[in-house]
Amino acid sequence: MKPPEHLSCVLSHDVVWGKAKRFTMRVTPDEEFTARFIVPNVKDHGLFKVNAPSLGVLQPGDVVAVCQAYSTLGPPECESPVVGPRAPIVMNVEYSGDVPEGFTKGQKFNFCVVAQGPRYVPRLRRVK
Repeated sequence: MKPPEHLSCVLSHDVVWGKAKRFTMRVTPDEEFTARFIVPNVKDHGLFKVNAPSLGVLQPGDVVAVCQAYSTLGPPECESPVVGPRAPIVMNVEYSGDVPEGFTKGQKFNFCVVAQGPRYVPRLRRVK
């Protein structure tokens, strides 16, 4: 039996370092997959807070901590959500306005989060 094929999609939005902002990111994957991992392109705590209702993350939290917990411990309710054409990923984000070390205030930055997991294969249900 071969391992399941993994799929991924990217949510992204441009921010300007030093300018606090709230925004929503949305992506509708072409194919259904089980979102098992979410990975941000930032490592500094406190820069971005997120919640992602479509992934079961209802309480806003630090993006690094939320993504680590989600990918390590599993999504809330221990059931990875299926995302796809009928179930887009929506992530609400709040950028603090802080400028991380090594960057310049006013510089544009593309914040992104990758959602990844195995292709969704519906289970056949036994009919009595």
